Formats: sequence, C-alpha cells, structure tokens
Amino acid sequence: MIIGQKYFVSFYAVNSGKYNFSIANNKLGLNLYTVAFDSCCPPPLLNTAKLYTDSILTDTLNWTKISGSFIADSAYQYLCISNFFDDASTDTIELYPFYSNGYYYIDDVCLSTDSIYNETWTGLNNLEGTSPTISIFPNPTSGFFTIESPIPIFRYSLINMNGQLLAEHSSNFNLKFQIDLTEYPNGIYILRIQTKFNVSNLKIILAN
Repeated sequence: MIIGQKYFVSFYAVNSGKYNFSIANNKLGLNLYTVAFDSCCPPPLLNTAKLYTDSILTDTLNWTKISGSFIADSAYQYLCISNFFDDASTDTIELYPFYSNGYYYIDDVCLSTDSIYNETWTGLNNLEGTSPTISIFPNPTSGFFTIESPIPIFRYSLINMNGQLLAEHSSNFNLKFQIDLTEYPNGIYILRIQTKFNVSNLKIILAN
C-alpha cells in the first residue's frame, strides 16, 4: 500500500450458527500489517482496528456489510479479518449456553482507492481466468490477449487489483478478437466482459 493514500474497504459477515460456536460478538473488523500472522502466531490484541463494527452480529441468515475508509500510515502487505479487541472491550451474546467461541463466515472482501467501486462491489466470479462461455489466451502474456466467446460481447473493462477502472470499451465485438495491453505495467488485472446474458470477471496476467 502507498503511505498517505486513502483506501476504502468493505466485507460481508454472517454468524455461522454452529452449535459449538455459539457466541455472537461485536468488534468484528479488519486490520493491516507489514508482517504475516497465522493461527499459531496471531496478531496482538491492541484494541484498535482500521475498520470494525460496534453491532453484535447475531444474524445467521443475512449477510451484514461492514465498510469504511482509512489513510495508510505504513506500506501494508497483509490483511486480516478478526476481533482485535480484548474481552473487556468486546460485547457478546450467548446464543447457546456453556460455549465461549464466536464463528463467522466472511465474503466479498474489497480494498480499493475508489469509493464508488467499494460500495458497489459484488465480488468476482470465475476468477481463475476462464468461464463456461468465454476464454482468454494466452494467459499470462506479454500484452496481447485473444478473447473467444460463443456469444457477442458488447463491453469489456480493465480493472487493476486496487479496484481502479483503467479502461472501458463498448462495441459489437466479434466472437473472437484481440486486445492490446502492452501499455500497462506487469501485474495482475481483472478483465470484466459483458454480454447480453451475464458479466464475467477474468483474471489476466501481464508478464513481459
């Protein structure tokens, strides 16, 4: 991350409802670090987070969106979602008696410099580079990609991994055509392709 840059972040959470994880809690949030942590070496409880909710998340059916913004004060490389507050700073509700653990499912995590993209983010499908209807090759490539589709494509957009829209083209494209991305630096991008029936998000890799 770039120090001094403002970032917008969001994710969805839902209580798992698992019987042996029957605590609902608040302070579920997100922090960023310059070093990696794991279950054997968890991050310290510093009673602060870049983003967190004060609401106790008890819902086991509906996803709750948690979103906000911050200005990066370090060149962060790692993102972690958890409760970063100690017991005295965390409110809980026992959904079932005699248990003391909380368990949440997390989905659609977005970290972007674009506030609008962050608010309208709905996740990526088919992120591995192919979809049931559309293929792109070669991937990785030095800049020229061929897109092949059994149905007409009328729009494609290039998005970087910060969620920024870099380019967008609308037309009645052929079922097979080539795009030139040699003007862009090496890295991973998302190519969003829209047809009459759906939108596919394909991961592409530029590697000169």
